[in-house]
Amino acid sequence: MRGRDRLFAQGQSNNEIVRTLFIGEKTVKTYVSSILGKLNVPSRTQAALYAIRIGLVSPEVASSTSSARAPRVFRKLPSQ
Repeated sequence: MRGRDRLFAQGQSNNEIVRTLFIGEKTVKTYVSSILGKLNVPSRTQAALYAIRIGLVSPEVASSTSSARAPRVFRKLPSQ
C-alpha cells in the first residue's frame, strides 16, 4: 500500500495528507476519487467500512483527549 493510500485508510483529511506528503490539494482529491472508484464506493465513510470489513483497519474505542480535534476512530492493524 502506498503512503497516500495508507493515510487515507487511517482516516486522515485531505489537508492532513497535503501537509504530510507535501503535495497539492487537487492531487489529493484526485487520489481520493481514484481510491473511491477502485473500491466502487460513493464516500469516505463507505471506504472506511470496507477497510474494516477486509481487515485493513479496525474500529477503536476513542479515548478522551484534551485536544480540540476529535480523536481517530481507526487504527492500522499490526502486520502479521
